[in-house]
Amino acid sequence: MGRATSRYLTAAGIDHRVIERSADRLAPDDWSRYVIGDATDPEVLRAAGIERATSIAVTTHDDHVNVYLTLYCRSTYPGVQILSRATAEQNAPTLRRAGADSVLSYVPMEATAIFGILHRGNLVLLDEGLEVFAAPVPAALVGKPIADSMLREDTGCNVFAIRRGTAGAAYPDINVPLEAGTELILIGDRADERRYFDKYGPAQRGM
Repeated sequence: MGRATSRYLTAAGIDHRVIERSADRLAPDDWSRYVIGDATDPEVLRAAGIERATSIAVTTHDDHVNVYLTLYCRSTYPGVQILSRATAEQNAPTLRRAGADSVLSYVPMEATAIFGILHRGNLVLLDEGLEVFAAPVPAALVGKPIADSMLREDTGCNVFAIRRGTAGAAYPDINVPLEAGTELILIGDRADERRYFDKYGPAQRGM
């Protein structure tokens, strides 16, 4: 979808950039419009020019990542227009609550609802199947940056924010080592949440 969108924007003469994880997917004439990297990395987003963007299209095949990116972009760049893709129809309301102005799916579009997610609490139900939950940084991940933690690969969860003590939650730098005594705020479905606690222990549920 991202590459198809790029073709239409190019034909319309609209300047844009596309973030792509794999350079192998690109044709030789695509390079000027593409930034290679992980869109969940704020440095990659900045390299793509997100700070100058008036609109953002979130089009990955993973709705967890789409929710994460929509939340991040809405909170960090509140004035930008966000169009998000819902791979699973039931996740369209979640994306709207996360701050998407428009959701591309098979369900009708409704008015945008900005969902305040970073309040105190251990679990926030976003919509059927997708949740945000908080857990202390487990001992196994202390000293490791999120980029090297294999957390998404092992559990399916994405780290949305990090909370330190009574301070507010902040978006994580995925290249900075995680610290003991801080909390991860994670997005995943119920199976992902179970995998997380199966791997890191039920004791990690406490606030």
